[in-house]
Amino acid sequence: MRNRLVTLLVLLPALLLVGCGTLDKTGVYAGDKFLYDTDLAIGLGYETIHSFIVWETANHEYLKANAPDVVKAADKMRSDAPMWFASAYVLRDAYVANPSSAGQTALKQVLAMIRAAMQEAVRYTTQTATHN
Repeated sequence: MRNRLVTLLVLLPALLLVGCGTLDKTGVYAGDKFLYDTDLAIGLGYETIHSFIVWETANHEYLKANAPDVVKAADKMRSDAPMWFASAYVLRDAYVANPSSAGQTALKQVLAMIRAAMQEAVRYTTQTATHN
C-alpha cells in the first residue's frame, strides 16, 4: 500500500499539469480535451483520496495521537468525498449531453473541490509519512 501511495505522490504533480496536446476527433472523446481532463481528474482524485483514507485508517491510532489534523481531514473526506464524486459524475454526464459553458463551469467547481482534497491528502501524507 505504501508503494502505491508513493507512486501516486510522485506522479501527482505531473498529472495535475496535464493540459497540453490534442485528442483525435474520431476517438472516444471526439476531440473534447476538457472531457478527457475531467475523466482523468475524477479517476486520479478517487485513487488519491481513497489511498489517503486507507493509509489514515491503517495508521489511525498513531495519527490520532500525533497528527490530529490528518484524522480530521480524513474524516471530512470520508463524509464529503462520496458527494463530490457523485456530483462530478452527474455534472460530467450533463456536460456530455449538452456541452455548454455553464455545464463546464459547474463541473470545474466540483473538480476544484476534488483537486483541493487531493492536494491536502498529498500534503498530509508526505508530511506525516516522513515522521511515521
